[in-house]
Amino acid sequence: MARKQATSLEVVTGIVAAARPYMVPVFGALAGLILLVLAVQRVEAFLMTDSRFLLRPAGPGRTGSPGLTVRGASLASVPALEAVFAADEGRSIFDVPLTERAAQVRKVQWVRGARVGRIWPNRVEVTVEERQPVAFVHLDPVRRGQPVRPRLIDPEGELLPVVEHHRFNLPVLTGIREDQTREERARLVRVMTTMLNDLGEPGRRVSEIDVRNPENVRIVYPTAHRAITLIMGDREWRARLEKFLRHYPEIRQNMPRAIELDLRLDGQIPAVQWDKEIPAEQEGRGD
Repeated sequence: MARKQATSLEVVTGIVAAARPYMVPVFGALAGLILLVLAVQRVEAFLMTDSRFLLRPAGPGRTGSPGLTVRGASLASVPALEAVFAADEGRSIFDVPLTERAAQVRKVQWVRGARVGRIWPNRVEVTVEERQPVAFVHLDPVRRGQPVRPRLIDPEGELLPVVEHHRFNLPVLTGIREDQTREERARLVRVMTTMLNDLGEPGRRVSEIDVRNPENVRIVYPTAHRAITLIMGDREWRARLEKFLRHYPEIRQNMPRAIELDLRLDGQIPAVQWDKEIPAEQEGRGD
């Protein structure tokens, strides 16, 4: 028994002796790690509490901190963007949750994307990417008797408010409803943009695109005499518009009361709607 105990002691002693050369570096590294953690904690505490790193509160007559810079906002409300950072005023910029604030900024109307960054020692910079409208839409009223509500819409189907004192040279897109999903609205916007791209330069005069039936698109095309609705179908849009433009002088001469034309048929352009205010006896004689 005594012999076994002696043998066990010898084994332990041998292990300790073999490990001794490595123990000093290991304990040294552990001590260094502890010192590093303590140093980081001290630096973090310094950054969190030192007044040189604080985002200054908004002063009298200001809606946001003087240490907050907003870039890229021409349609988005700057006070609404500044309000996102109201809780950070008087705090260290080190403590501002950048990812969370960027997500909140993207919820502000007209904002599509946002970046938020720190500028040491005491500034925060916000750069926004605004949504770009491509058309006006007229939403049906919520209750009967209320006026139609004009809105703008962007390529992603996002409905946007009409901005006072800001002019947009955009067509009206008919067929958009508030109860549609954003994806459904975006699909209809793509029909419009695909058509306008196909029409090219002549399409710049189109004032309204009706996509209520995407397989049979209608447009309103202003002429020198009146605006005419053109039934364009779902393909060959440029060729059909060019056919209308080539034959418009004779159309006006022979069918002055026509206000809606069907361009889908080969070799003919029938009228499907007439202006009832023009006397029928003028038909075939021009205005």
